[in-house]
Amino acid sequence: TSGSGQEATVEVAHEKIFTARPKLKVWIDKSGDDLRLIDYAEEAATRRHETNCDLRDLLREEKTEAIHQALMRLNKTPSARLYSFLNQQQMMVDKLQNASLSHQDRLLIGQRLAVVGDRRPGVGLRKTDGLPDLDWIKIPGGQVQFEDKLVLKVKVFKVKPFLITKYPVTNIQFNTFISASDGYQNREWWEGTTRSHEAAQPRWQDCNAPRELVSWYEAVAFCRWLSFRTKLAIRLPTESEWLQAATGGNPRRKYPWEGRWSGLRCNSGESGL
Repeated sequence: TSGSGQEATVEVAHEKIFTARPKLKVWIDKSGDDLRLIDYAEEAATRRHETNCDLRDLLREEKTEAIHQALMRLNKTPSARLYSFLNQQQMMVDKLQNASLSHQDRLLIGQRLAVVGDRRPGVGLRKTDGLPDLDWIKIPGGQVQFEDKLVLKVKVFKVKPFLITKYPVTNIQFNTFISASDGYQNREWWEGTTRSHEAAQPRWQDCNAPRELVSWYEAVAFCRWLSFRTKLAIRLPTESEWLQAATGGNPRRKYPWEGRWSGLRCNSGESGL
């Protein structure tokens, strides 16, 4: 024997003992796969540490979960390096909170999260039923103004409090509507609108990327389908509601944030993406 605690080991005199002693053979057969998986994870964690946390060397979510389960079955505590490696999704999400992070770095993190598993609320699907997981934000009521340049008059509209999703609908969320047996091909959701035969392929293919190249008719059909499936009244916002959400309820704002223009706060042409 050598070591102590989690590092304690036992060495055998001859490899035949692994198969000749029934009790030891049962232990090995029962836990061998788990031990090999943990060893693989430790090696991967060391490799990532040596490459200075290269985001391209990360595990998929299902692999991470399998390692967690193996550690639980063997009642093993992961090393600090392995623990950090297994919490890679949270590490990347935490990086996104840095307001000075470049657009290129945000894009890379978003693409890696799409591969290893993006657990952020409002981006993927609900585990309970596989429907889009929408993260709703409360928007206060108020008044918005529209300038009618034809008659040189400002029109004022009252807006009641409402909810709007934190993120645009993502590819994986819209694809659920497309693939559902009662979804995209159901004529009921297209009543009174122009029905498309099939959805256009988005230019951004990542599952957590915003779904673009969607017509107004498709957006309406999606809302009708999701309303039926969730028993909620889901629809597109009106122009007044959109302006209220975009200004945060402050009509004096020129941008969705306080103060002057900031290219870091949005994906504009300045980002180069």
